[in-house]
Amino acid sequence: MVRDTGAQALADYRAGNYRAALDKLERAYSLLKVPTLALWSARSMAKLGRLVDASERYLQATRLPVSEGDTEVQKQAIATARQERAQLLPRIPKLTILVMPGLPQDGLVTIDGRAVPPATLGLARPVDPGRHLVVVGCYGQNYQQQAVLAEGQTQKLVFNVGNAPPLALVAPPSPMPPAKQVASAPAPAEDATADHGTDQAPPSISQQQLVGWGALGLGGAGLVVGTVGGVITSSKKSSLDSSGDCSGTGCTESQYDAVDSYNRWRTISTVGFVLGGVATTAGVVLLLTAPEQEDTNRVALTLGPGHVDLAGRF
Repeated sequence: MVRDTGAQALADYRAGNYRAALDKLERAYSLLKVPTLALWSARSMAKLGRLVDASERYLQATRLPVSEGDTEVQKQAIATARQERAQLLPRIPKLTILVMPGLPQDGLVTIDGRAVPPATLGLARPVDPGRHLVVVGCYGQNYQQQAVLAEGQTQKLVFNVGNAPPLALVAPPSPMPPAKQVASAPAPAEDATADHGTDQAPPSISQQQLVGWGALGLGGAGLVVGTVGGVITSSKKSSLDSSGDCSGTGCTESQYDAVDSYNRWRTISTVGFVLGGVATTAGVVLLLTAPEQEDTNRVALTLGPGHVDLAGRF
């Protein structure tokens, strides 16, 4: 059965009916994985413009054991698959996708509806020739661009997704003008024997101020995480650049774990800075707009790279 299906597939291939040939070859290959069927399957894929799949099938052909049929024929198929794959690789277009300043943990990138592993962002990705739709989903929005690549062409798509919109600093409310004095009847005399304390209770801190201080603490922690993540990200990028396994077109498989770690730390750094900035801003707003307990309340705010200082008297 496999032999007959293979023979029919070769007849379709020679007649230029590559789609029918591939359909028969795939069915035969699923039943009998031998180098000859893998070779002709890869050739059919290449004719249909599926260069990435063809490259993978060629590679499979070179790794299959020679245990079925004519061993000499199978060995020759392996050698031919290796040679044709080397000729095919330069024809495969490369597409690089950059998400700036970084893809959040809940973000998703797809090419023609298929998810892209976050670890491959920033690396040259092999794609088939033709038109491709790239969609980046994050922060509740979808950003999309189209790429049209010919054989052997390289292209880079940059998505500037920004961050979640920060809270705006709100100026403290203007002091209320003093209330007009209204004449009133004199208060009744107090009992001289009544015991009145000479010290007033200290003003209490309002719930809004407590929440504001908590937000500032969270913001400071976020900025520390962002700074540490940035340092680690820079170190890992330097290691990748100096490893010799990475170039402008991507990294070898031996560096995939390192690339994944680099992208993970880059995301942690971005999230830390975003969380730190939003929480710090929210804390400042809450403190500056909290009801004053005394006229002597004062707040001094100093912002700097990676830190925020807030001093006050309440």
